[in-house]
Amino acid sequence: MVSPSKYWQMQILSIGEDVQLKKYREISRAKEFFKIRFPHLNNKPTLSIEENKQVQTVLWEIFRSDDDIYQRAIAGLCLRCYVSHRILITCKTIPHIYNVSAENLFRYTDLLPFVLNDDGTALVIVDSEGKTQYILNHHDGTNRAIAKGAEFFSVDILQRFNPNLGSNESLDNWTTRLTRQNQEIKSFLWEFGLATPSDWGYYVNLFLVLYLGFF
Repeated sequence: MVSPSKYWQMQILSIGEDVQLKKYREISRAKEFFKIRFPHLNNKPTLSIEENKQVQTVLWEIFRSDDDIYQRAIAGLCLRCYVSHRILITCKTIPHIYNVSAENLFRYTDLLPFVLNDDGTALVIVDSEGKTQYILNHHDGTNRAIAKGAEFFSVDILQRFNPNLGSNESLDNWTTRLTRQNQEIKSFLWEFGLATPSDWGYYVNLFLVLYLGFF
């Protein structure tokens, strides 16, 4: 069960001398968009699995194909809010995938700057091929391509996701998998001599982490 508020509340970082996870930020234009598009779901405390899947499919289709680029950007913003929560959860599990001593090597907050680099302030769209991210200036209708290496990881997840594929992988699982496979996270782990776990091994360990109540 998922709270609708995940589509307008984004997990963000405050980066100074130490990386700190701020309490989520409410994105007002994402909230307003959700209320307009899903008035029958807005006030529900939680969404069912089917309702949540429906919301994600509608938002993704708007994000990828709507004629109105502003609508595309706001739909994407709602999904960016949603995946920020799953990115955080995934990073919290990674230290526990390894043995206990790994927790003395790094904290989950050390991983966040690699993948939680979105603060929800920019409106972002992607090109028709889903390869390039653009920041939308709604005031004059211009788009600015985001430099290679500076892309938003949350948008990268959406670029590579397709709810209509035959595998029908959920956005939660997709986000978990791509976060774990993030090249910067993998390189960080390799510095400690920690091999990236296989898909099967990761999900077995993730189940144990959740079952044993590590967080």
